[in-house]
Amino acid sequence: MRMRVPIFILSPPRSYSSVVSSILGEHPELHSFPELQIFKFQTIEELIKQEMKGTEADIESLQRYGKGEKKPSNRIRPAPPGLLRAISFLHEGIQNEASLTRAWLWLLNNQTMNIDELFIYLCSGFEPARCIEKSPTNSSCLKRLIRILKSFPDAKFLHLTRSCLPSLKSIDEFLQLKAVSSKPKFVINHPVMIWYKMHSTIKRFRQFLNSEQYLMIRGEDILSEPYNVLPCICEWIGISESRESVDFMLQPEKSPYAFFGPPKIAGGNDPKFMDSPKFRLRAQKSYNANDIKSYFEIESNRWFLSTISGSEYSLARLKAMDRKILESIFSMERSLGYSDGML
Repeated sequence: MRMRVPIFILSPPRSYSSVVSSILGEHPELHSFPELQIFKFQTIEELIKQEMKGTEADIESLQRYGKGEKKPSNRIRPAPPGLLRAISFLHEGIQNEASLTRAWLWLLNNQTMNIDELFIYLCSGFEPARCIEKSPTNSSCLKRLIRILKSFPDAKFLHLTRSCLPSLKSIDEFLQLKAVSSKPKFVINHPVMIWYKMHSTIKRFRQFLNSEQYLMIRGEDILSEPYNVLPCICEWIGISESRESVDFMLQPEKSPYAFFGPPKIAGGNDPKFMDSPKFRLRAQKSYNANDIKSYFEIESNRWFLSTISGSEYSLARLKAMDRKILESIFSMERSLGYSDGML
């Protein structure tokens, strides 16, 4: 089974990936999936086992519901919500609890299929449109990105960026909403580590791509100058750059995944986007690297005071490490195209 060349959006979480992927997906020649979150697995069987974690009672309740019996009373995540929604929409053109359960049963009946075959199946179902995958988890591991490239050597990769400070605040907000108590405190209280690590991974991955496969775009530019930036992305992909196409793209609320989905199996995109998916032109804002320094120092002091005990020498060493991290952040910001001025 062959498919058209896919597009992968690479970014840390909270980098406008939901709104940008939905914007692109409304182009007449494209279809954008929600977060499939499949490439960390090798097979559907592995995916199901990891997501269900051996909860046989949940599996049985879903199987019964798929055959018309009473729906489960508790919220169940039998597979990534975005994946179930994509399968449900492909098979039935709808996304309700019953259709999503049937999508999961389809996965259960195709456990021998590997993940590449699953992605090809999904993409082929939406032809002649070219498909977009935007899961931030892809950008968390260089081996994962290389594996994607080996499986789809002609794929295109859009490196989507967002300036450090709003990303940090948004990631921090996201982490507070999720149950992340198992994460190291340094990561929770320093969302910059997520932002920096993922962009570093994407930049390392860049060396494996040819010039036609890679494009870096600032998310802020897409949202503030869509009629200038979106045609450039269309040209890079190789699709129509017409004004009419851009008009279609600026209706992300028409994406089939621009809402939360059934409450028991909801998700697949950023909650803020799904809560208010209509496009809003973003006004340009002033950008000053010193704002990052001030924010980072405040957050670092909060973390040090709440978690560090020991000698003044140990504290001094940690503060020196903090300064090195800040220098790395400034260097990364510049490499992503951010400098003092308007943004």
